[in-house]
Amino acid sequence: MHINIIDSMPGGLISATAGSYDYGRLLGITSNKLEGGNLLSAVELGYYNGPWTIGDQMHKINGVLRWSQGTQENGFSITGMAYANDWHASNQIPERAVSEGVIPLWGNIDPTDRGDTTRFSLSTRWSETDANSHSRIEAFVAHTTLDLYNDFDYYLTQPIIGDQFRQFDRRTTMGINAEHGWKYGFAGYPVETRIGLQSRYDNIRVGLQDTTQTVAYATVEMIRSRRAISASGPTPP
Repeated sequence: MHINIIDSMPGGLISATAGSYDYGRLLGITSNKLEGGNLLSAVELGYYNGPWTIGDQMHKINGVLRWSQGTQENGFSITGMAYANDWHASNQIPERAVSEGVIPLWGNIDPTDRGDTTRFSLSTRWSETDANSHSRIEAFVAHTTLDLYNDFDYYLTQPIIGDQFRQFDRRTTMGINAEHGWKYGFAGYPVETRIGLQSRYDNIRVGLQDTTQTVAYATVEMIRSRRAISASGPTPP
């Protein structure tokens, strides 16, 4: 799959959407000429509550800032992206709690269950192509976070404070992809040869903690991993 961000949007765009259960979305995109290139900026804001007794209270923001010059085959670009989202987790509920009237159908067992996530990235690309050869260098760095507070078995283990737990994930990823290729003829047949380098580094920290009302009181497991992968040589056509 190959997905590319547009370089410009002449005229820009603004869009507002509203719906039931306090759903709202606002999107704005603008594009301007800057230093011989295109500066694209976009932001999206979202909010949603849902039908729950305690609403999702979902707040989301997306942002993109991109400066580019030329085309995908002959040009340069640098792109910054940011994403953040936090919400109250409705989660599953026991059927008997509803049938016995303990909670309503849209209710919950632990009102503090929630989640939040972020992602920030910076990437760049340089490329040059002519009739007989091409070169391309891409590099990126990204940092993501995730926190989830759930309570799947309610009060089975801790009958007083509940069995809520926190899953968390922190990771930073960096990578580079470089390639050069050239075309020529051999024995009357067209041939293309490519050489390249790929490298990636991951720094990951994940864990599981017992919590009560989102406050941790015991660490179940904590894992930290650093990994680098590199490869060079001919690349497949």
